[in-house]
Amino acid sequence: MFRRLCLVTLLLLLFSSVTDALASSERPRIPGTGRRSSEQSTAKMSCTDILGSWKNDSSMRDFLATHDCSCPNAERPPVCPEKGKSVAGEKSYNFYWKIDFTTTSGKHYITDGTYVGIHSTYEEAVKACTDDAKRVTEMGDSILSLTCTPQ
Repeated sequence: MFRRLCLVTLLLLLFSSVTDALASSERPRIPGTGRRSSEQSTAKMSCTDILGSWKNDSSMRDFLATHDCSCPNAERPPVCPEKGKSVAGEKSYNFYWKIDFTTTSGKHYITDGTYVGIHSTYEEAVKACTDDAKRVTEMGDSILSLTCTPQ
């Protein structure tokens, strides 16, 4: 009987803490950043800042134990291939891409960005850069030009 009473009390405490958390306006934290999911970031974190915050975040320790993270580009997120999965000859590639496209509604856009990745061949890296640039478009948009320039 005493065990049931303790179990019921524990469940009530757990339920009340969950409902209190749901009732509050706080959002859960975004792992590795220390920000709440509702907060908008005005300052960009550098790659080394992100790696530093990951090393201090206990929820990221398992990931960092199984991945080798590096910062080939300080303005992009870390590149983290799995440990032991790297094949001889793989290399980090850094590209500047520029895409010129027209939307289905007729609006014209020119957008640019950077791509960093680890690939076995240059051709594979160019394909990944192209795919990354195409993510800014939507289905039905017409791509007028797309370039990936090595950095």
